[in-house]
Amino acid sequence: MTTLTDLRDDLNYDAWANARVLRSLEAAHGAPQQAVRLLGHVLGAQRVWLARLRGQDTSAVAIWPELSANRGTNQPEPISSPSCGKGGPESAFRSGSTSAPGL
Repeated sequence: MTTLTDLRDDLNYDAWANARVLRSLEAAHGAPQQAVRLLGHVLGAQRVWLARLRGQDTSAVAIWPELSANRGTNQPEPISSPSCGKGGPESAFRSGSTSAPGL
């Protein structure tokens, strides 16, 4: 059975991995549009499921948001929690820790 801690770890890992992919696409001059489009879908779908877990209405959440490899003013913020701790989820993985900070 999955525990709440396991779910938090999974969500923190997703936030960390999504941020790495986004930075890689931003760094790649002329990133493949299909890769940018698919990342947008991953982020949109994650936003929908997170809202559902919170019992929120998802009717206005875009499942295929328009993204570009360079974040603009209309880009959705990455899904993360303000209580991930200093440095966010990435800091735990960058430092070699095997567990993500709590949400």
